[in-house]
Amino acid sequence: MHGISSPSTTDPLNLSDAINVAEKFQVHLWVKICKEELINRFKSLQHPEIMSLPLAAVTEILKSDDLEVRSEDDVYKFTLEWALRNYRTKQQRHKVMESELGSLIRFHYMSNDMLVHCNTNYDEFFSMQFIREILRTAINDKQKVPERHFVERAYKHKPLMVSEVLEPRRSCTIWLTFTKDECLRLVRSSPVRSMDFDFHDGRFFIQVAAARDGRFLLSLEVVCLPSHDYFLCTAASKAKGDGEYVGIHSWEFGLRTQDSGLYQDLFGTPLSEFLRDDSSYFNDGKLHLQVKIEAIQQPRFRIRMNWLRSQTNNL
Repeated sequence: MHGISSPSTTDPLNLSDAINVAEKFQVHLWVKICKEELINRFKSLQHPEIMSLPLAAVTEILKSDDLEVRSEDDVYKFTLEWALRNYRTKQQRHKVMESELGSLIRFHYMSNDMLVHCNTNYDEFFSMQFIREILRTAINDKQKVPERHFVERAYKHKPLMVSEVLEPRRSCTIWLTFTKDECLRLVRSSPVRSMDFDFHDGRFFIQVAAARDGRFLLSLEVVCLPSHDYFLCTAASKAKGDGEYVGIHSWEFGLRTQDSGLYQDLFGTPLSEFLRDDSSYFNDGKLHLQVKIEAIQQPRFRIRMNWLRSQTNNL
């Protein structure tokens, strides 16, 4: 009896046809192999022939959790470009996007900028009723403590959820989730950065890394300068069992004091201890982090130290 080998064709269209034939004759193992080959070949969404793929193949690709893209924004832009190239009329694009492809885009992981763009540039691809309902759900999911389970793709920029409060003092809270495997990979890979987020008229992102001795590090980075220049940052993790967030580390972050980019040791323990099977930091194999950033007045002694440092540098 002959075994089943991987598809040998290099033609993406032939690969898609092979999936259709295998599904028609219910050759389930061959279907699985062909779909894995299809996703592996097109997971970056950059293959030159991806725009010529049929709808069934694009659907399988968009279902995958293994797409290697910077963020869900790239998935959204690819899907719109593919629909524009393959369907001539607006009515056709509306039908395929709303009945087939729109539900495969993970809007809750898209950036706020792209969601704003969706809200004003949807007519060629979505009806107003469809896109408004999608965006209402996505924005609601992004602005509250994560309660529902969403599967992340292999994003290069880590998705996050943000909630901003204006009173009594302006603050924002960010939630990120890491699997144990992602934490372990930090030891042998470059730092992982989050998507950008806006706060106090500025733009930031969070970056995590592992120290040489394996400690879990986090830093707050500035992309665009905010209108305020001094913040109190508090990190917490969801405790095992009751699911409450417990404070683990706090630090002050000042633009004038050159605190941007300085890594903070959140847990004070090597990853070998941090990742133990009985670790209290992981719930169902996931580390749930919460980082609160609060605008505060810079302490006078820090201002005085900065002034003394500037005078010394001028000598």
